[in-house]
Amino acid sequence: MVKEKPDKKTPSVYRAEIETHLIKVPEVRVTQVMKAEVEENFRESMKSEGAVNDIAVVKEGDVYWLSDGLHRLLEAQRCNQPKIWCKVKVGTLLDSMTQNLATTLQGRAKPADVVRVVAELTGPKFGLSLEDVQRKTGYKMDYIEKMQKIGTAHREVQRALDLDEIGIGHAFAISRVADHDVQIRLLVQCKQFGLTVEDISDVVAQTIEIIESRKQQPPSQEAPQPIPIPTVKCHFCEQEHPIRKVTGLNACMACYGLAYEYIQQKFKAGWKPGSEAATRAKEAVDPLSTAGGVA
Repeated sequence: MVKEKPDKKTPSVYRAEIETHLIKVPEVRVTQVMKAEVEENFRESMKSEGAVNDIAVVKEGDVYWLSDGLHRLLEAQRCNQPKIWCKVKVGTLLDSMTQNLATTLQGRAKPADVVRVVAELTGPKFGLSLEDVQRKTGYKMDYIEKMQKIGTAHREVQRALDLDEIGIGHAFAISRVADHDVQIRLLVQCKQFGLTVEDISDVVAQTIEIIESRKQQPPSQEAPQPIPIPTVKCHFCEQEHPIRKVTGLNACMACYGLAYEYIQQKFKAGWKPGSEAATRAKEAVDPLSTAGGVA
């Protein structure tokens, strides 16, 4: 039995003590990220005092959809607490998801989670416009547009964002290129060369220029030859691997020292980097375009 207490300040919302097993968690949602020490203190607090703040749920018929408070709910279930106090709002699963997204404005959430929620809200299941998402969540339109665009990127780009290997700016820049194979090569460059957002944005702009210029060229009469996947030798096992499966620089300490000294001499002589973006763009479109030397 659900024990209810009306909220005098907000009549459409009421407090209720709900059995934890009755609360369902939407498959697609944003979950706040806790640091290890914060999570440890949180668990101790839950064990001794229970949930200090009510969790938020949306009641749709006989279903209670969780919108905020997953950590509190899971910890209550782990401690075998049969009930938990909730702030209940009558609505739908859609209301639960948009409310969940809105609560992340003040906290730390994985950008990849936001990408998935925006994709779900604007997809065929719910069909919201970007304006609808902005109105219901309070997010800035520019941020929502970026999240939607990243949602079209290759899953490896989204995975790298989820693992904090790249940032939102990197993922958005890469997602501007429609070709997923080119996206993968751009992602490899990001991680292997430690490109900044400004760097990868410049590379992407030139990559798009190359792709568009090739579209304007008359089609070749010869059948295009498949481009072999470039490989590189691992400096540990000394086996050849696809470049996307290798990270870091494959240079011994002697070569690294010589390269560093040479670059420093170039800087002192007045050299400034400027052609790297063009080179990276060519490599992204055609991995073998700079093989054997810098184009």
